[in-house]
Amino acid sequence: MFAAGDEVCRTQQGNNNAYCQDNEISWFDWDLVKQHKSMLQFWRRLIIFRKSHPRLFRDRFFDGEVNRRGLADITWHGCRLGKPGWHDPHGLALAMTLGARREGQDMHIMFNMYWYMLEFELPKVKGKKWYYAVNTALTSPEDIAEIGKEKRHKGSFCKVDARSVVVLISK
Repeated sequence: MFAAGDEVCRTQQGNNNAYCQDNEISWFDWDLVKQHKSMLQFWRRLIIFRKSHPRLFRDRFFDGEVNRRGLADITWHGCRLGKPGWHDPHGLALAMTLGARREGQDMHIMFNMYWYMLEFELPKVKGKKWYYAVNTALTSPEDIAEIGKEKRHKGSFCKVDARSVVVLISK
């Protein structure tokens, strides 16, 4: 859940119910907008990205439907395809492939919660290639590519830096 001001690194000092506080904990410091403009830009671009990719919001549950390229509506992975490691109590890596309906863009999202870089295996997409859309390890403005200006990923594995998320889209 996000609170107003999270997009500019505003803090309530750990208070999860600052509504009753009439002091700096609940006040919005507008100087934060200038101080953290790169974080604000990140959130703006993330909102644009989400609105541009209908795969990220659904009007029905996942049901295993397979698209023309052979990808299910959702498939879970770990660093290796089809091995999400649900039962690994120390597992800190997760990936998912979201197969688009019809001719839309498929997505492959990788979450690396480890403290070091990991390599994730990528699924093949018939007739398409993977492109970097989001890489939270990069600094602004390289962290989220502008729509249509994504850079192509080459290879069957993707390196994901520690404590970061990478989102690839198919084109």
